[in-house]
Amino acid sequence: MKRIFLLCAAAMCLFAAEAQTTKKGKKSKKTTISAEAKAKANAAKLQEERQQKFEEERLERMHYDSVRHENERLADMRLDSERVAFKETKFKEIDSTNKETWKSASIQKENALKAERNRDLIASKANLGPLQSRQVRDINQTYNDKAKAVTDNASLSETDKQTQLAALNTERRDKIKAVLGKARERRYEKERKEFVQKNGEDTEAAWIDQSSMVTTKSN
Repeated sequence: MKRIFLLCAAAMCLFAAEAQTTKKGKKSKKTTISAEAKAKANAAKLQEERQQKFEEERLERMHYDSVRHENERLADMRLDSERVAFKETKFKEIDSTNKETWKSASIQKENALKAERNRDLIASKANLGPLQSRQVRDINQTYNDKAKAVTDNASLSETDKQTQLAALNTERRDKIKAVLGKARERRYEKERKEFVQKNGEDTEAAWIDQSSMVTTKSN
């Protein structure tokens, strides 16, 4: 009888051990499934965030292109309207004795309007905002005037002129860096040079590239 009792007790212990093992196995399997589901959920969330970021960047590029095209259109309209207004005003003022003078003034005005339009386009390509564009334009105009005073100074030798122009260009770029930052100033200069190469020299700003070459050689 005692042996039977011990056998029953052993069987019950074995059954309990097997039940515990089965329970742990189910729990481990459940934990594994839960981890996989969590990993899939995280992956799906990451993919969704990437897609959202891509869409935001796409919309931002579309907005930038739209603004750039609109700026170019407005620049063309302004150039045309100023050209017409200038010519109409001058036609009322001129007579047969000053037609040549007016013709020369008209060409100068036309060149100035084109230069201003080109500067607006360069600023747009460099992704400058309206305030930054105006600040850079004012800086360039200031240094164009200073450069003209140097080039028109008959008392200076060509070497002295080139030295002073190089110094003015360094000052000009430093002023623009203070407004735009170093990286964006480099982008602006890159867009300006590429624009000049494709569309011809800005007569007022021709001294910039000339002085840049002098600076490069001296370095």
